Amino acid sequence: MEPVVEIENLSIQFPKDNEIGGHTKISTVHNAVSEITFKIFQGEILAIVGESGSGKTLSALSLLSLLPPFAMVDGTISLFNKNKKQLSEKLSSLFMPLRGKEIAMIFQDPMTSLNPVITCGNQVIEALLKHQQISNSKAKEKTIELFKEVELQDASAILDRYPHQLSGGQQQRVMIAMALCNRPKLLIADEPTTALDISIQAGILTLLQSLCIKYNMAILLISHDLHLVKKIANRIIVMQHGKIVEEGTVSKIFYNPEQKYTRQLLQCDVHGKQKNVSIPETTDTDKTKTFSYLPPGEVLFDIKDLVIAHKKRERILFKKTIVTNTIDNIAFQIREHEFIGLAGESGSGKSTLAKAILNILAPTSGKIKYKGTDISTLTGKALITYRKEIQMVFQNPFGALNPRLTIGETLAEPLIYHRMFSSKKEVLNKVNQLLADVHLPSDSKYRYPHQFSGGQQQRICIARALALDPQFIIFDESVSALDLSIQTQILNLISSLREKRGFGALFISHDIDVVYYLCDRILIMKNGKIVEDGNAEQVYHHPVNEYTKTLIGAFKQQTTTL
Repeated sequence: MEPVVEIENLSIQFPKDNEIGGHTKISTVHNAVSEITFKIFQGEILAIVGESGSGKTLSALSLLSLLPPFAMVDGTISLFNKNKKQLSEKLSSLFMPLRGKEIAMIFQDPMTSLNPVITCGNQVIEALLKHQQISNSKAKEKTIELFKEVELQDASAILDRYPHQLSGGQQQRVMIAMALCNRPKLLIADEPTTALDISIQAGILTLLQSLCIKYNMAILLISHDLHLVKKIANRIIVMQHGKIVEEGTVSKIFYNPEQKYTRQLLQCDVHGKQKNVSIPETTDTDKTKTFSYLPPGEVLFDIKDLVIAHKKRERILFKKTIVTNTIDNIAFQIREHEFIGLAGESGSGKSTLAKAILNILAPTSGKIKYKGTDISTLTGKALITYRKEIQMVFQNPFGALNPRLTIGETLAEPLIYHRMFSSKKEVLNKVNQLLADVHLPSDSKYRYPHQFSGGQQQRICIARALALDPQFIIFDESVSALDLSIQTQILNLISSLREKRGFGALFISHDIDVVYYLCDRILIMKNGKIVEDGNAEQVYHHPVNEYTKTLIGAFKQQTTTL
């Protein structure tokens, strides 16, 4: 096999201003990646795994010369058996014609990677026209074929939709279609199935494998999902603190790892772990804690006959309006202190239901009652109180944080708006307490969101949600984008905060194992309907509905391979 890429002694450094007490700045250098060497061969899938901040994505971005302009890069790179180039040189002119044609990338967060003012179809068509001598009509045909290839339902309709009109899973599939449109020699896949449910994941993995074989394409796969890596990778690189700690075949890494860190990483898996007991972390794999939660109390939410209709207009001569039910006549209750898991395929209506509960999306019919009051009737102080008591932690932490505010300002903002304290000192003390609750140092309040890893950003979002002492929190895919070890830390954090504060939650996830581990009850959604509702043990081990059996069965089949 010929190497597609050879990297030697890659080092990436960033200038860093350290603030002491929010005043004095000391300029230092942060070593993000330290002298790593690896090769990627034709027709193979090389996976890079490791904790958030270990340098996985930075290493991949260096292959496209997409690092920030202030990054200090050293080392050499050879692409497609051509002469080695010094990475410290300005290589934009070299990489520009290769991007999207010879080397393509699937980015982790599709919403921030897709252009919000261009339709999904035109974004793929643009990539085709840039690198292929074809007509607009032929590019459109190819785009529809690509959308079908990545299992996008109603591909012709998706062509004319904007990114915000699609679910997270659909956005990710558009990104994959765009990356594959020119059949690149090297595909960099940065968490390509993060936002996808288990049934769609299997199809995408099969697609990537088949394209790898069919076109003798090399794939650099960055993933926190060890089950996924084991299923499709040929070789694995394990990174920690910017260094390669272990490299080898899938069999070697999973069954005979040499390094302690690799063994610890493999243990940080929620599958098969006991409920209400903390999961071992890479920092200390021997200590566990049993959590004690408050029992369910009075009815907090009573949802009856809820319908949320979605209108769309067909692009035909007279523009016929079609109405479909995103949420279709569902009913259930949530009690105080209760953790409810909500699972189902992408586009089943999970996030739409969350928006309705938050009272930012009006139901077409039906009612959502909070403590006996219909939330659609809330106004003035009553509505402000409701907003205070119900909080949300979003899937993408970086997109949920204001990049222009320090973390201290972000946490203080809701406290000041709701007049929780009468003095600045009390607000500052509360900010310090919130940071301590999510295990972040107090000097984090002087830094900005971009200065934190993804796991740290999610801790900040959880701290902000806790700032107003809410009774109920909605977690919308809050751990799906995190590396396995960081996911473990966040799950342990949520469990300890639940024990300490006693709040209830709606936990939305496509990861059935996470839902089972964390929640008391599980709801399964399909096509806007709740097809199964029961306690976690019953739904996970003895599902009644056929769809639930298929969904959980597919997930167990994948996870038991680890």
